[in-house]
Amino acid sequence: MEVAALVVSIAALVLCGLVALAVMELLADRPPSASQLAEDAIEAFDLSPGLEGTLASLHGLPNRIDRTSAHLALVISPVCATCHALASSLEGVIPDNVTVVVTAADAVQMRKWATVHRLPLDEVVFDDDMTIVTALEVTSSPAAVGFLNGEVAFAVHLGGRRALDELLTQRVEVLEQANAAQGTSRRPDPDH
Repeated sequence: MEVAALVVSIAALVLCGLVALAVMELLADRPPSASQLAEDAIEAFDLSPGLEGTLASLHGLPNRIDRTSAHLALVISPVCATCHALASSLEGVIPDNVTVVVTAADAVQMRKWATVHRLPLDEVVFDDDMTIVTALEVTSSPAAVGFLNGEVAFAVHLGGRRALDELLTQRVEVLEQANAAQGTSRRPDPDH
């Protein structure tokens, strides 16, 4: 009787393993879920003719961006659920080619929110009067404004962290390649 029970147990384990493998294969072949697609979304929005090509510092962003070849201003807000997830996913580390702009009407709320999400306060630009987002024509968050040679080059709405990662690896590389193909920047580099 014990041998029969052991054989049945082994057969059941093998069957469970086969079922688990079949389920994993099905999951690997299925299309991404709606939430995965939403997190991957990068949707460009049009810039007014007067905005494209203007220096970052003219819009209230740090002067150091004016001297970069490729940079992103990531606009997030405490009132945005996707922004909460995105800020948390940064895990207190802001990539070198990114400036985080936290925007809301309440300065105290913004600082508390940034602290909760472990964003380094000395590296975050707080836009409590909404002048930066207004100047950059950002109407919803999360969003990113891309700069090439310190000048506004593009703007996008982001679905989440995966979209930000894609933007950082793909769009910035494309911008840097375009800059290299031009041979020189559109304005002289003050450091050379």
